[in-house]
Amino acid sequence: MDEVEALLDGISDLVTSTAKTFKEACVPIVQASVLPVIGNHLSPTSSPAHLSLAICLVDDLIQYGGQPAAQLVPSVLPIVLEALKNSESEVRRAAAYGLGVFAEQNKEAVRPQVQYVLQGLMAVIRTTGAAALQDEILAKDNAVSAAFKIGCTGLFADSEIFKELMRTLPLVHDLEENDESIKCIVKLAQAGALSPADIEATASHCLDAAKESVEYSSSDDNKNQARSLLSLIPAGVLQSAFAQNGEKYAQLQKLIS
Repeated sequence: MDEVEALLDGISDLVTSTAKTFKEACVPIVQASVLPVIGNHLSPTSSPAHLSLAICLVDDLIQYGGQPAAQLVPSVLPIVLEALKNSESEVRRAAAYGLGVFAEQNKEAVRPQVQYVLQGLMAVIRTTGAAALQDEILAKDNAVSAAFKIGCTGLFADSEIFKELMRTLPLVHDLEENDESIKCIVKLAQAGALSPADIEATASHCLDAAKESVEYSSSDDNKNQARSLLSLIPAGVLQSAFAQNGEKYAQLQKLIS
């Protein structure tokens, strides 16, 4: 790690903790004192380490900084969208995560570019094979979760894409994004964007996602999300899965017993 990378890493950690604690109150200070410095590294010509750290800082500021930070989305969206094409997985990972955050925090700024955002995310997903390195898979997992989040904002409603996303589950390398994906599937089904047939067609992936979630954390939130997901799967499909893989799905059976 070079000196600039170490500095950016420290600044990024500081901005993240500050934004989580002080939320929108911190944004004017960060805009005045930090973003001018960080902006120099939000460039395709920056080193991958510097660019990914700069994107992560912006991602977290927008995620936790409330409405003032959300106003930054139009200016950083083109930069982060371009970063999805970067040859380095650490940059793609930061960019994919950010695009999901941007849609959640300021979907109207994303709306005009949503076609290109979705194309970029799906390209990351589709070009990451099972034999990929872990960093590449983590970038793919972030892209899956981001695409789900964008769908949950109502910016697109393509059941074929949703099913393609569901067939990538479970996200075993990034279980937090696996949990986020489960939440989105439940919301999409409740909103009518996913039909019972869509759920049935991807039931094995939904089951495995729920399994990984409750094994990752036994929190009430995770259990409730898993129950909600299981409730969407036809009873006959569930019974068959449990009968054939009782030991594998033992924790899930307890959730609904």
